[in-house]
Amino acid sequence: MHRLLRLRYVTERYEQLQGLRLVPLGIPFLLSSAWREGLFTWVPGASGAGSRIWFAALFLFAISLSVSAKIYYQRRFGNVRTTAPIRAPVAASAFTAVLLAAISLQDLLQSPISIPSVMLAFGVGCLGVSGGVIRPHYLAVAATVEVFALSGALGVPFQIRDILWDRMIGVSFLVIGIGDHQLLRGTLVPVTHADTV
Repeated sequence: MHRLLRLRYVTERYEQLQGLRLVPLGIPFLLSSAWREGLFTWVPGASGAGSRIWFAALFLFAISLSVSAKIYYQRRFGNVRTTAPIRAPVAASAFTAVLLAAISLQDLLQSPISIPSVMLAFGVGCLGVSGGVIRPHYLAVAATVEVFALSGALGVPFQIRDILWDRMIGVSFLVIGIGDHQLLRGTLVPVTHADTV
């Protein structure tokens, strides 16, 4: 029964579990944290507005790698067509609205605890336990984001928090991406040129 539940879970979330699509997106954030630490002063154009251009270029490159990963999944596991439930886009829209409200609330309250980070941790944690399959890698990321939310209250300076934020985002993309990929790869059997319903 557990195997059947896991198979249903993975096929319903096939697009979202293509974790290798997330992995490249973490690299610009990891490089940004290293830049904030002063490790890339030798790179031409890595100061001032040039740093934003470098980040944007790296992020566009990461997106192109993400698209390539989608092609890999189609070739390896085929196409999985499911009835698209409306709840995922509705939940994502609701979470985005809550996150934007938390950002506004942070400015109003001037709290040393990062309210947007608390909301982000809650959202990631909910994803980690939704659908009847627990994804421990999501819970680990949620716990890390929760600790980061307290960093201001613990007296961590803004400059260090900026470095930690970029590093946390980069590592989170890697952890979630690899974890989801392992779940998908461990559940589905590779096929060649087939569509799965």
